[in-house]
Amino acid sequence: LVLLDPDGGVCASLASNHLPLGIAGPAQFDPFPARFRGERGGLLAAFSDGVLEAEREDGEAFGPGAALDAIRGAGAGRRVAALCAALKAHIGSDSPPDDASALL
Repeated sequence: LVLLDPDGGVCASLASNHLPLGIAGPAQFDPFPARFRGERGGLLAAFSDGVLEAEREDGEAFGPGAALDAIRGAGAGRRVAALCAALKAHIGSDSPPDDASALL
């Protein structure tokens, strides 16, 4: 998760510290949420590993920098389309090899 201010600067980021739900039992799950604040007009962005790890032919992963650059460079109504176009251009295909999910 990355929290961006209205200008696209990173206010806070929260790394994943747990296995996906359903993989580990209840004893390994920490149900306590992390909290952070953002500015009004900011954006919360989350990307699955299928987005961040999508590789082009030379093996270079798309990565969080490319994902954030794509959404920062687009207007509010075009961010998802810009992210999809950047990912497609990076991998050279409409179909990433893994699930590619994003939340904005």
